[in-house]
Amino acid sequence: YYSLADVLSKNEENMDSKVVAAQYALLASAYLPDGKNKMKAEKLVEILEERLGKDLFGYALQLARDYRPMYSEQWKMDDAPGAEFLEAPGSDAVN
Repeated sequence: YYSLADVLSKNEENMDSKVVAAQYALLASAYLPDGKNKMKAEKLVEILEERLGKDLFGYALQLARDYRPMYSEQWKMDDAPGAEFLEAPGSDAVN
């Protein structure tokens, strides 16, 4: 969630992207394990709260509370890049 929040927060012309950025920053700060990315997400939340104001940040908070992923992720959210390698199910049939 943090990467998406970071990208969306950089759009200076569109306030909607900042609201969605705040939503994902809130989700990142809630679900990331302690570490550098969680600290960055928490800082981004503070910045966006200041820029959005009470009403829009409140709306972002509600979006974060109501958020449901489209599917259940198989991998645990971590504060580091993913596994060194990934063997997709069924990939041996192609290789």
